[in-house]
Amino acid sequence: MKRVYICSPLAGDIYGNMEKAKNYCREAMERGVLPIAVHLYFTQFLDDNNPVERKSGMKMGLELLKLCDEVWVYGNTISSGMEKEINFANEIGTRVVHKLFEGNGFSNDKENIENCADADFVPEHDNDSVGCIAY
Repeated sequence: MKRVYICSPLAGDIYGNMEKAKNYCREAMERGVLPIAVHLYFTQFLDDNNPVERKSGMKMGLELLKLCDEVWVYGNTISSGMEKEINFANEIGTRVVHKLFEGNGFSNDKENIENCADADFVPEHDNDSVGCIAY
């Protein structure tokens, strides 16, 4: 089974972002992959507002990322933590895919695709989703 690292924002609206991350995991699972969302897991026992604990969480998350086949990036906002995850994935040669998620499924919104292309993402199309691959 393909292992997919779920990369999405946590800070800001923490409750809302965690709910979105749960939806992203469900979407990934329904597509037949094993979703790995460390920000849902580690926040159960680490305090993201404590710099020492956040650093430990990031370090452990990158260790898990090494075991993944792909990184799926959700949303149009890239947080500092997400940027570290994306850069690390690129460094180790793990495929990074930007998924445009609109709550009830993947978006086919051309404007969103163009926005992610502006952020050095190249459009990718597969069966029923639209996204972007980062290089």
